[in-house]
Amino acid sequence: YIGNWTIKDEWAEPSKGASLQLWFEAKEVFLVMRPTTKNTSVRVIIRLDGQPVAADLRNAGTDVTDDILTITEDKLYRLINLLKPGQHHLYLEFLDGNVELYAFTFG
Repeated sequence: YIGNWTIKDEWAEPSKGASLQLWFEAKEVFLVMRPTTKNTSVRVIIRLDGQPVAADLRNAGTDVTDDILTITEDKLYRLINLLKPGQHHLYLEFLDGNVELYAFTFG
């Protein structure tokens, strides 16, 4: 965790400008999130191994557009979709606060 975070029993809440770094070994990365206020959206920059995540690079999950994930509802978001599994570094930067993070899953 980098920046200001509130850690609860079942979720974590980053403040605006906070970030999260995670080393993983998988082909796909998913994260359950939701805005804390209804009818709002939250933007997150996604980086993989220090590079922008984009669909044309064949590493973006279906919920990521031009290295930005927009959180609009309570759901499992698809962050990363690689051609094959491997060890990688994931970086998430929260451009807005007002979001709850629940659980990472990997495929």
